[in-house]
Amino acid sequence: MTINEFLVWLIQFSPLFSSALIVMLFYKKSSISSNISIAGIGFSWLLSLWLLFSSIIEKGHSFVMDQHLWISVFNFDIEFGIMTDGLTAIMVFVVTSVALIVQIFSKGYMEHDSSIPRYYTFLSIFIFSMLGAVLASNLLQIFIFWELMGLCSFLLIGFWFEKPSAVKAARKAFLVTRFGDLGFILSIVLIWNSIGSLDIMVINSKVTSMDTNVLLFAAFGLLCGAMGKSAQFPLHVWLPDAMEGPTPVSALIHAATMVAAGVFLVARFFPLFESVDMIQTIMIVIGITTLILTGFLGIAANDIKRVLAYSTVSQLGYMFVALGLGAYIAAIFHLITHAFFKALLFLCAGSINHSTDTFDMRNMGGLSKLMPLTFTTFLIGSLSLCGLFPFAGFWSKELIIGAAYEKNIIVFVCLMVGVFLTSFYVFRALIMTFFGDFHPTSEFSKLKKHVHESSRVMSYPLLVLAIPALFLGFIDFFHIFEEMLYNANPYLNSDHGEHHFHLFIPVISIGLITLGAIFSYLIFYKNYLKLFRNNLNSSFLVKLLNERYYIDYFIEKVFVTRFILGSLGNSLVFFDKKVIDRAVNFTGKFSINIGQIFVRSVNGQIQFYSFAIIGGLLVCQIILLLVSFYVLGT
Repeated sequence: MTINEFLVWLIQFSPLFSSALIVMLFYKKSSISSNISIAGIGFSWLLSLWLLFSSIIEKGHSFVMDQHLWISVFNFDIEFGIMTDGLTAIMVFVVTSVALIVQIFSKGYMEHDSSIPRYYTFLSIFIFSMLGAVLASNLLQIFIFWELMGLCSFLLIGFWFEKPSAVKAARKAFLVTRFGDLGFILSIVLIWNSIGSLDIMVINSKVTSMDTNVLLFAAFGLLCGAMGKSAQFPLHVWLPDAMEGPTPVSALIHAATMVAAGVFLVARFFPLFESVDMIQTIMIVIGITTLILTGFLGIAANDIKRVLAYSTVSQLGYMFVALGLGAYIAAIFHLITHAFFKALLFLCAGSINHSTDTFDMRNMGGLSKLMPLTFTTFLIGSLSLCGLFPFAGFWSKELIIGAAYEKNIIVFVCLMVGVFLTSFYVFRALIMTFFGDFHPTSEFSKLKKHVHESSRVMSYPLLVLAIPALFLGFIDFFHIFEEMLYNANPYLNSDHGEHHFHLFIPVISIGLITLGAIFSYLIFYKNYLKLFRNNLNSSFLVKLLNERYYIDYFIEKVFVTRFILGSLGNSLVFFDKKVIDRAVNFTGKFSINIGQIFVRSVNGQIQFYSFAIIGGLLVCQIILLLVSFYVLGT
């Protein structure tokens, strides 16, 4: 093993070592456990800087590959290893950067919690799982860490398990993502049967030699897994409820781990996806549907974390549309910028909650004066989310919209609608949270004298995240990411999303952002159109949005309660009692009856045993004689 290989292994396993150290030695010491966890991910972050710069020097080509035989059964050989290229280096840097900031922020946010060691243990294993999936050299290895991420998300979303809502949300996230992972398992089997290997490079290189039907179902299976993790319609229902977990966990899930894993999976096997036009069309349809539906849900939500959650799902819709259009680089670039400004927004929400003890924006107002730093950083993250020039989100979103304009004008129009919706719900959240006055009828107004800016351990991470949220997009001028991502996968067939710059696109985008801001200002700050707003609030449309299009109702009440637990459950109970139980009981009674026959022969009399032995020998002798006569006769 070379020094480079050893260092890459340390990137992945350093968080796991820190979690093991906490469990074995410092499980009852909160301050020490948090420092150990931060040190572990900090060490990984330093090594990720080395990996990123090394990849830039190598122009994104794979330069570290270390594999060891793991499973060998018949002709089934699986190796456990690491693979680094431009995509890996970028993802590792993003994951470790956001994770490090989240862990530092957590020191202040979780300071009064009684289970800090357990929190940091789960958080470290969560980060280890994401790094394992990113650095994996084969598909089965990705799947193992993929499932470990699902387990960690279950533990962290339900971290405050004394709350029934947290337990329900954790169970929902686990089951919905498992439903998507059924397709992932199917894809693994199909790919193995088709090419006899699960190695990532081998799969991408042999796409053209795979059977068309196998290629279609393998790509669809991987897409199902990606849809579950990245919360795409109709598997998006788990992500808003995941807000029951601690806010730093939400920041990590939405910015650098769970939801990013789905987009990463599609990007890692992009030659497979771009070889099937039907799958690319499905990705576009799913992305647009998710983008628009969750955009409207963001407008109706009053919980600031839920607004940000719907925003995440909506932005992931942009990424899936980009991947469907073949704009592989644009999708990953938006994933990178989104990771930083979305982590910033969630941590700002955590800072607000830590000071006010509420997430309901109706109980807020006027916080810009009381929490100026949180307001400033939240504003930076919001403008980046909207895609306003010159913030980071502008550059990555412009790449996606530009690719849509050149390839499909209908998709382009839908993305522009998404720009307006994003602006409207973002500025609505800004106005309701930071502007105006405290509401006299609100219980929150009684806490006004206690509201203050967060401590340094929570404020400094916001300032750090505000820097990439503001300036990261300018790196597009140097085409560093573009070269690294393109060289990371030599088997790409398309133009990987290159397009010419069209000045009118950002002009229209900025116009729509401004329009969304004006509407939010007039409706939620100036309180114009009050009568219209009151009528709208009592309309079926708002009820439809509050009920989340009744999708959750259908899944929980119809599909799960009536079909799974009802019809299907009753059928399985009937089969279990009438068929399986009867078969088992019959086998047991039959064995007992046979045993009763032989029990009578065990009478303790030596004469009887001698007679039985001699009789048995005679029977055996007769059988041998008959067989001998038969053989000689033939």
